[in-house]
Amino acid sequence: GISLAAGALSAGLKFTADMSATVQAVRWSLGHLAQVGYDRMLLMLPFAALTWLLLLSRARALAALAQSEEKALTQGVDIRSLRTIGLGVGSLGVGAAVALCGPIAFVGLIVPHIVRGWLGAARHRLLPGSMLLGGAFLVACDAFARVILGNRELPVGVVTAGLGAPLLVWLISRPRPAA
Repeated sequence: GISLAAGALSAGLKFTADMSATVQAVRWSLGHLAQVGYDRMLLMLPFAALTWLLLLSRARALAALAQSEEKALTQGVDIRSLRTIGLGVGSLGVGAAVALCGPIAFVGLIVPHIVRGWLGAARHRLLPGSMLLGGAFLVACDAFARVILGNRELPVGVVTAGLGAPLLVWLISRPRPAA
């Protein structure tokens, strides 16, 4: 219901805006890196740094929680506090990135699965590996989006969604080993 109401509000705002504002809004909503420059990156840097520092400082507790609530509890993790901090701080970082370049979907789904397959699930490999490969993956998708249509640029979010949606369907529908 919230999604439908927000979609209706968004469509109404686009309908009442002038054409250039509508085009910019649609471009942003599909994820677009062309407007990102160093000056705008400096605006996002404090949010990204704070997010990384706070999440990395709780990496051990997050790893324990990823295994199971019981394991996290036996290691003295305050699960409620960790979830609140994790969601809050994660939302801060994601919100800053989305405000800058729009919602570029599925990078956070695709990349960690690839890194986990290559380097294993150890957090000291998974987090930095996901950060580095995520950036490289996004640049590669953006380069592809800029050349695929010849004289027009496809929004990068369309490319990442085209890759990520089938992966999500596969992850949800694949058989799981018995526990």
